[in-house]
Amino acid sequence: MGSIESSEQIKSLVRTTLTGWGLSLSLGLEDSLDHYANLIVDWNERINLTSVTSTVEIWIKHFLDSLACLSVYEPQQCRMIDIGSGAGLPGMVLALARPQWEVYLLESTNKKAEFLRLAAGELQIANVTVIADRAEIAAHDAHLRGSFDMVVARGVAPLRVLAEYCLPFLRVGGQFLAMKGPNWAVELEEAGTALRKLGAVVTDQHSCTLPEEMGARTLILINKQRSTPDLYPRRPGLPAKKPL
Repeated sequence: MGSIESSEQIKSLVRTTLTGWGLSLSLGLEDSLDHYANLIVDWNERINLTSVTSTVEIWIKHFLDSLACLSVYEPQQCRMIDIGSGAGLPGMVLALARPQWEVYLLESTNKKAEFLRLAAGELQIANVTVIADRAEIAAHDAHLRGSFDMVVARGVAPLRVLAEYCLPFLRVGGQFLAMKGPNWAVELEEAGTALRKLGAVVTDQHSCTLPEEMGARTLILINKQRSTPDLYPRRPGLPAKKPL
């Protein structure tokens, strides 16, 4: 990490990595991500948005990691929701990269939701809607349930818990993209029962390595094959306490 000293070096590294993934970074997107990184650093002094505070790490661990989603699933038009969005990752980055998408950011912590609204305004993003609520409650809203083409979640919870939060939002035929770390294979095995009960099946998985030894990411693509039973998600807190 010490070899990277300038903003241009960071962006060059990100561009090179994206090229290897079959993606690109426009100048307009670079400028927007610069602004976004500054907002994260500024707000992180007031509320705990992220443990990542250096510009290099924000670009690689947050922005590049978020853009990796597009190497696995990228429809031309998409209504997507980011569950447990936090500082807006990956949802805000994907909204910036794909302005034709309709992007919802679900965040249960009010202060973080406030940041997301401010950031969307500062970045002049017209395709973002922020929802301050828990997934267990929002997924029973008739306007949200079963209405999304794509659901993404980064970390948040083990896959068998995450599936109960996320799959109710998807339409049948939609895609759930779970962004997981090194324990992904164990999580995937443990999630088998939950995925069957919730009406979904794993269709693909793709691993990528972040530069500068900043870790690896496995993207698990899950297809919703039938409607999720009305029971799910269960009441707040229960999915985590008693996973399927």
